[in-house]
Amino acid sequence: MGTTASAPRPPESGNYVLRVFRIEPGQTIIVRALSKRVEGLATHYARGKSEYCNPDGCPVSLHKEKRFWKGYAAVELWFERPGVWAPYVLEVTEALELDFRGKWARGQLWQIDRLPVTTKNKPPVTGLLLEERDPDSFPPAFEILPTVARLYHADVAFGIPSWIPDRTIVGLTHDEGPKALKTQDGQTPSNKTMKEIAEEMKSKGWKPPTPAL
Repeated sequence: MGTTASAPRPPESGNYVLRVFRIEPGQTIIVRALSKRVEGLATHYARGKSEYCNPDGCPVSLHKEKRFWKGYAAVELWFERPGVWAPYVLEVTEALELDFRGKWARGQLWQIDRLPVTTKNKPPVTGLLLEERDPDSFPPAFEILPTVARLYHADVAFGIPSWIPDRTIVGLTHDEGPKALKTQDGQTPSNKTMKEIAEEMKSKGWKPPTPAL
């Protein structure tokens, strides 16, 4: 059974304390980018929560835990009802940063999703660029460091780029398949399993290649 979060609720008043928005499983949000870039830092997951990794001196007991990158940016979330943009500090995961990488800029609108979590699957946060508007038409970016520092209860510093390697994008190749798979009329059999095809090829003297060491 999946775990789904309710839709984010708009602020109850016109003025409120700025806070970090962390997208939950089952949520979809629309944001517009106020920051020119995503600011990054390193964290460790310990004692059931994320802890700030201080590059100038992280405690040994904490630093032995696996590191995770996190990013933060000044954004506004769109609330269809009552039709307002609300300021938040967006938390950016390692997976979401890969979608932002080389694209993120002030003046953009992004759709950000996280599918429900199931017992077999924990989907990542994903981002889709929707629009690019005039940056001068957006409100100015606000300071995000104090809000992130309050989140970690630490004197945090940005400046850590994500160390996650770029994705390698590949595509399908449409070309002629192995001749050994052709029938006498030159057609590729579509009603046979790959195991049946392999057994038939072996009966004709085909041997699988030896893997290179």
